Amino acid sequence: MTDSNKKIHILVVDDSPIIRKYIQRALSVCGIEADRILEAENGKVALGVLAEETVGLVILDLNMPVMDGPSFLLYMRMDEGYKDIPVAIVSTECNVLKRSVLERLGIAGYLRKPFNPRDMKELIEKQMEAAA
Repeated sequence: MTDSNKKIHILVVDDSPIIRKYIQRALSVCGIEADRILEAENGKVALGVLAEETVGLVILDLNMPVMDGPSFLLYMRMDEGYKDIPVAIVSTECNVLKRSVLERLGIAGYLRKPFNPRDMKELIEKQMEAAA
């Protein structure tokens, strides 16, 4: 993703500021280039970001207060303006049933916390190739 034409806005949605910074650092260390990396501490705040910004990828935690990841993802998939934005899940949760439901909602991929930055890179690059 070194081509500047492929830079996008990435929205990181996680209730932990430490995890949001870790994800940003992992993206940087792996050479994932974004025009901007936006942050939200829950799904409700993330919806506000989507209303204000053009986002090319969402990196989403599942367990958050106010509006959790699955509720946010369902809202995105029902909205014409957001339904095609790729969503990658990064979560400590490994519930097979929930993951199956999320896959039916079209998640782009799933990384379990803690994750290796190389795994993040592979996930993001797959999404960028699919979008091209």
